[in-house]
Amino acid sequence: MLYVSAKFLGLMAVARILTAKHTRILCYHGFSYSDEHQFQGFLFMDSETFRSRMEFLKAERYPVVTLDDAVVKRAGGNTAACSTVLTFDDGWQGFSDFAAPVLLEFGFPAAVYVTTYYVSHREPVFNVFVKYCFWKTARSTVALDEIDKELQGEFDLSKHSDVQKAISVLIRFYRSSKSTFRTNLWRSVREVLLVDAPVEAGAFLLMSQQTLGVMRKDGFDLEMHTHRHRFEACTENEATQEIIENREVLSEIGCDEARHFCFPSGDYRDHQLSILKNASIVSATTTRQGLVTAKDNVLELPRIVDRQDMSLLEFEAEMSGFAHLVRLLRPRLNRT
Repeated sequence: MLYVSAKFLGLMAVARILTAKHTRILCYHGFSYSDEHQFQGFLFMDSETFRSRMEFLKAERYPVVTLDDAVVKRAGGNTAACSTVLTFDDGWQGFSDFAAPVLLEFGFPAAVYVTTYYVSHREPVFNVFVKYCFWKTARSTVALDEIDKELQGEFDLSKHSDVQKAISVLIRFYRSSKSTFRTNLWRSVREVLLVDAPVEAGAFLLMSQQTLGVMRKDGFDLEMHTHRHRFEACTENEATQEIIENREVLSEIGCDEARHFCFPSGDYRDHQLSILKNASIVSATTTRQGLVTAKDNVLELPRIVDRQDMSLLEFEAEMSGFAHLVRLLRPRLNRT
């Protein structure tokens, strides 16, 4: 109701003028091959919804610029009004299959923050995949020795606590297994839970080295997102190593210029910013919702995290800056 009233009264247009000097950095993740957007709408989006967002940006004349251009011009104080950057976290195969064709059609640049472990390990991202399988299954119970004889425990899948326990056991088992065995494990999970997860089509996979090379040739920026999608819980040496390995894999596909970073899951600790500075990283993005203002630290940039269940009206409120202003004013209003 708030956004409907704001649009009717022209407040979104006013907000766009008031926030014109603020940069909009949009955040996306993966794309749906089947019903993944119904499973986790903050992580996966269907292609129709994504296209509608890009059509909106084009129709409303939001200038879509590269991440590098936005950071450089922000430092010089000469960004174009309502400059917009498109970022995609993780490097999901769905970016290549669904997002890239739309972006090329509209002539929009984009930055892809790549987690590089799965670039060379051609298997689904197991922690996401296994959660999907338990969400999707029609089975009421499962004995884990059906999946692998080394596992034990029978779980009632009507109970949330049992589902979470089963998932935790499988993730721990996966992480302790040799990579040569992991293909058998994820296939077994899919077969035992009777789930038709379209992994072979690209679901739950990140882009391969070859596909990333094609994306780079198509003009998309490939940037850093650590090697194993971890950072906040790492020691200083571990976090530094994550960046080094991330860069090494990107370098193997000819991307030696990566200098922008995205915190995995948006999590970090204040003292870790020095690690980024020592690694010559020039910008870092978070998952903090909002527009980028002149006051924001370039290593703690907020973004507009788009999601499947965000209506087009809500999206317009975010892009116009109206939602940003409401978030700023809400604490003051709550005190009155």
